[in-house]
Amino acid sequence: MAADTHFTNVAYRTKNMLMVWISLLWISDMPDILFYYLIGPVPTWLISVKFALMMFYTCICLFNKRFKPVLPYAFFMLVFIGGVIGADWARGQSWWRIWLPVADTSLFLGFMKIIVMEITLVLLMITAIWLIKRKPKEVFLTSWDGNTPK
Repeated sequence: MAADTHFTNVAYRTKNMLMVWISLLWISDMPDILFYYLIGPVPTWLISVKFALMMFYTCICLFNKRFKPVLPYAFFMLVFIGGVIGADWARGQSWWRIWLPVADTSLFLGFMKIIVMEITLVLLMITAIWLIKRKPKEVFLTSWDGNTPK
């Protein structure tokens, strides 16, 4: 009886890990590379498709009890893709160009735009982690008793 439970648990975790790998592939650079080599230049709408797929994946994890352990990962990656889209949107805005103009920019100011964007994305990710794990609990297929991981 215990062996059956163990094998069921392994199969369950394997399915979860397979879903995680598939979702990681579709939000990575793999679709961009395939699109570039098979069709041509990568369109700007492809990242929006990645965001929509990640949102769909997060909804599956939210409403399907079998995939609940993967929900923190799905939420975290959804926030990451949303942050990347937000950074791309901000780069195209006139207020961003006025704040640090491209022409006559020193090396320091040129890198400042990149650093500000990356620090903002990191702070967004830290906030997402805090929202996921405010209290010690199980996160992404691990057990937690409040002190040490099991």
